[in-house]
Amino acid sequence: TVSGAFEVRDPRVVADQIVLLVDDVFTTGATVSACAEALTQAGAREVFVLTIVRARNQDFSKTILTPSSALA
Repeated sequence: TVSGAFEVRDPRVVADQIVLLVDDVFTTGATVSACAEALTQAGAREVFVLTIVRARNQDFSKTILTPSSALA
């Protein structure tokens, strides 16, 4: 699990900003969820995610994205 694995070193950089988070491969959403959570806790106003590739043959019923992980 990657929950709590990421932190924003300088929250002033993201405070009240709209952030675009780019991820190369979307499998379960755990990485982008953990990153988005760290960014919003650091004060980002909104976090959008752009994923380049979505993994195939996955059971996405277990995807862990939450509304706080605003995806675009």
